[in-house]
Order: sequence, then C-alpha cells, then structure tokens
Amino acid sequence: MASIFWMNPTETIVNISQNHEAKIVKLMSESGFIDFVISTGTFPQIMKSYTNIIGTPMMPPLYSFGYHQSRWGYQTQEAVEQVISKLDESNIPFDFILLDIDHLANQSPFTINTTAFPHFDQLVQRLNDHNRYLIRITDPHIPVDHKLAQEGIDNSYFILNNSQPFVGECWPGKSMWPDFLNPKVVDWWGSQFNQNSFPENVWIWNDMNEPSVFNSLENTMPRDNIHKCRHDVKNDKRIEL
Repeated sequence: MASIFWMNPTETIVNISQNHEAKIVKLMSESGFIDFVISTGTFPQIMKSYTNIIGTPMMPPLYSFGYHQSRWGYQTQEAVEQVISKLDESNIPFDFILLDIDHLANQSPFTINTTAFPHFDQLVQRLNDHNRYLIRITDPHIPVDHKLAQEGIDNSYFILNNSQPFVGECWPGKSMWPDFLNPKVVDWWGSQFNQNSFPENVWIWNDMNEPSVFNSLENTMPRDNIHKCRHDVKNDKRIEL
C-alpha cells in the first residue's frame, strides 16, 4: 500500500485513471512548489508516517461520541425545546444539540438572537441539568457593523485587498475576515470565547474553514487578497509580507 501527501495550499486537481498496466495519478496545483511525501507499508504504518508529519489530534472526550442532534433550520428556541422533548418522549438518547446560524443575531458571530431565543440561558441550563451539551456555531466573518469591526480595523486584524480590509458578502451581509496568519489575531479571536457566552457545557462549532463570499466569482476570497504577516516558528518572529 502507498500514499502521497501533496503539500500545496492552492487549488489542486487530482485525476486518477487506469490503463491495462497500472493506475495513473495526475496532480496539478495552480502555483507553489512541488512538495510531497510518499509513504508505503500497511495502513497503520502509513497513518503513523502521516501523523509524524502533521501531528496527532488530541483525544476527544468519551461523551463526544454520543448522539449529536444537528439540523440547519431550528429558527427559534421553542423549536429546539420541542426537539429535546420529542427525543426524550421517544426514548432516543442524545448528548449534544447543535445550533446553526439561526440562533445568532443577524447571523453574526458571538451574538444571540434574543427575539428568537429569548431565554437562551434556560436552554443551556436545561441541557446541563441532564448532563447534556450545546454546540454553538461560529463563522469567522465580522460584519462591517459588528462591535468587533472597528477594533479589527484599528489593529490591522483583517485580510487586505488593495491595502484595505477586504469586504465581501456573506450571511450577515457585508463582512470582513480575520487574518489568522497573524499571531495577534489568533489571540484576539480566542479571547472572544468568554465564559459568559460559552458556559462549561457549551462547546464551539468552528465553521467555514474556507471563506464563503457570495459576491465573488468562485464564492470565496479573491486570489489577490493579502495576509498582513506570517509567523516564523523557527525564529519566533513576525515577518511582514
């Protein structure tokens, strides 16, 4: 058994075909270096080789393997409460309820739609009373009228386009995206997950590992967007690009 770990952050096409002699694998990335690792052996050996390169994930807690009730479209607290009640009435055990963007005010991160979820703390407590958990979605886009928008602009925390914070259309409307290649942004973003918004039995669903930009040709960020800096791990320095 063999595997190829192709290390390239740009858009990549993989084409696999077969003739009468062998399989033919073609990989094409739009830019960057040809950088890959070939591993051979049994499946456990290949996985060991792979995780030696990228690292291993932390062990998940046992209770995270329980049943997760997740469905986009729960638009009110009443609807969520009914789902909980129906699961209990039907003797369907569950450990987690996941809330999508409908529970957020204007679908903005770090908010709660208090009209649709007027007693959010009671929902959290109801789950906690039965050793259950709530998972709240967090999308890494900051609407231009969000309370964090000006702070991000003042500190150059957002991804740039033409020397200005890139603004694109997403679920909350016109939004900006944090530049997570900047170590200061990582600390700033992490500080938003405070105990009041995320109690002990409330977990985080980090959504959108690739930005969704509705008014872009490819529904993601333009390719000429600029990250302000990267982190030089070896020398522990920030390098301006």
